[in-house]
Parts: sequence; structure tokens; C-alpha cells
Amino acid sequence: MNVQNLTSINVWWDHIPDLDNLNFKEIIEQFLEDERKQVKYIIYKDINISYNRTHVWCTDFITDKFYKLDGKKQISPINNFGTHLKKDQFTKLRSHLNSFNLMNCSDYQCAVILKGKGAVVFEFENHREKESFWSVPFEERKVILWDSDTKYYIEADDETLILNIGFNYRR
Repeated sequence: MNVQNLTSINVWWDHIPDLDNLNFKEIIEQFLEDERKQVKYIIYKDINISYNRTHVWCTDFITDKFYKLDGKKQISPINNFGTHLKKDQFTKLRSHLNSFNLMNCSDYQCAVILKGKGAVVFEFENHREKESFWSVPFEERKVILWDSDTKYYIEADDETLILNIGFNYRR
């Protein structure tokens, strides 16, 4: 008998090591400065953020850590944005699948927790109960990666700063 799993939702997580030359204060200061410059939030409270040395290091770490993810090709970053939540705030339920522009959608979405505590809550169907949820608690320096078509929202227990990065398979 052969079997093929057609409904798989994957979530991976790890921690960024605490290295002397990795300056999270630098990326947090840049994050807050970019937030002040931004005129208006979009519906999901995304913040356009600029690159710096620590941001690039985190992206390279994730790319190397999840090399040949899911038995396929190497992944590479295609977009990024920030999320700033106050204590007890949460984001709207969303996914990163744009059915009108599939070629430019990320295959995976990643959250790098710069500051704060909370959880990323994922929605899935278990075919018996609609709208089932599963959460991954987070703290500073945690990295969470998931399929970009998975719906999720973020809950913050403290003031939380999150660097979000979209990844595609290298073509």
C-alpha cells in the first residue's frame, strides 16, 4: 500500500545563539527609528524596516540553519517587515499567500523575536473541528519558520518587536 500526505503544515523553531559580536540593540534602535519615520500602518501593522549588519546576520543564520528545508532547494530571503506590539495586543489573522501574485509570494515566513514574550498562533483544519489553533510560545532570540500559506496571528504578553522575513526556494 502506498501513501501520500496531501495536507501537511510545517512549523520549525530554534534560537539564535548569544554571540558577543551580534548586537540586537543595534537592530532594535534601527527598528524603532524606521517605525517613527513610517507615516501610516497598513491593516496588519507591518513596519517597513531597513537592513543593517545584525539583520543580514540573522537572515544568513536562518538560511544556513534551515538549509535544504523540507528536502528541497536552499531558501533565500525575498522580503522583510517588522511588527511592534504593545502588552496584550495581537495581530489580525493572516497568511502570506497572494493568489493574484503567486510568483512573488514567499514559500516560507519567518519571525525573529528581537524583544518580548508571547506566542505565534497557527490555524489549521483537523477535518473534524473547523478553526483549530496551535501556538508556539516565544521569547527573545527565538526563530519560528512556517509555510507561508498557513494562517496565523501573533499575541504579545509584553512589548514585542518582531523581525519578519519571507523566504523562497532558490530557483
